[in-house]
Amino acid sequence: WEMAPSNPAAFEKAGIPFCLTTADLPSTKMFWTHLQKAMLYGLSAEEALKALTATPAATLGIDNLVGSLQEGKLANFLITSGPIFDSKTEILDNYIQGHQYEINPDASTAGSYRVTILTAKGDENYTLEV
Repeated sequence: WEMAPSNPAAFEKAGIPFCLTTADLPSTKMFWTHLQKAMLYGLSAEEALKALTATPAATLGIDNLVGSLQEGKLANFLITSGPIFDSKTEILDNYIQGHQYEINPDASTAGSYRVTILTAKGDENYTLEV
């Protein structure tokens, strides 16, 4: 159990696909703390995001619908005040199947956003107008 926080980084280093889940946690509120601890033990932000999105979608056989932002897929994404894994970042909006669900109605999310999508071919940069 003491080595559990280092497991995701070890899997990443070995190239072993893995998913992150709230299963078996006494409280889902503990998930964020455990994720941040795994990142302190060497899990990269890129691999953490993949383990929460693309890998579970592929594991469930639904990566043709979800798991990444691509044309023809359901648009499920967040708009945040900064990098998603930064402890000071706030979630402003949550889009599910392209529909906006305001998390923080007092914060204006209208504007132009730089979006970088990590792909097998490398980073793809886009501008998102909200």
